[in-house]
Amino acid sequence: MKPWIVLAAIAYAQTLTAGTVVKPLERSNFKPIMFKNIPETRYLLEAGVLSATVDRSAGAWVQAFQEPTPVKEIRWQWQADGRPGVRDKEHEASKAGDDAVWRIGLMIQGPKPFIPFFASSWIKQVAEIMKYPSDRMLYLVSDARHAADQKWQSPYSSSIENWAVASTPRSDGWQDVRLVFPQAETVVGIWLMADGDDTKSQFQTRLRKLELDTL
Repeated sequence: MKPWIVLAAIAYAQTLTAGTVVKPLERSNFKPIMFKNIPETRYLLEAGVLSATVDRSAGAWVQAFQEPTPVKEIRWQWQADGRPGVRDKEHEASKAGDDAVWRIGLMIQGPKPFIPFFASSWIKQVAEIMKYPSDRMLYLVSDARHAADQKWQSPYSSSIENWAVASTPRSDGWQDVRLVFPQAETVVGIWLMADGDDTKSQFQTRLRKLELDTL
């Protein structure tokens, strides 16, 4: 291995050890992901706030990380006008109720999955965006019908796990979220999504101060 590669790896490890805070909303390299035959959620990032207008729609913003990043804690703030029409946790765990005010998706490093030629175009698009492979998505769900800390498998894929997170109201109308992982998750990308396509819902929601603490 070339010496400069070793030095770069050591420097990166030292940076992570020092406790880097990754702030994805301060970057400009998000890529939109759209789903065939589903109206697109409209996103706008302005002054550090990501706004989403949901109109029976879905779609995500994805950002690939330059390096695999061990994440020990994540924080964000959100607020919403309206919410998806998810009745209860049983509905939420079904395809008919698989909508959320915000899903903060952590794309976990893993073996490169096989993608057949007939796979959906959005799956191929995500694969092209990523710099490191991921075989698992961990969705952190704001305003879930499941109780805080409960987990459930996506009705669409066994490689996607949902995790309901607790929110604490602030005096300024925003909600605080803070989650510490039992053990660090090695993240290679982040997926942000607000959707109401399955419940045919309309609402507006905002996200700010998204921060990931690394080891």
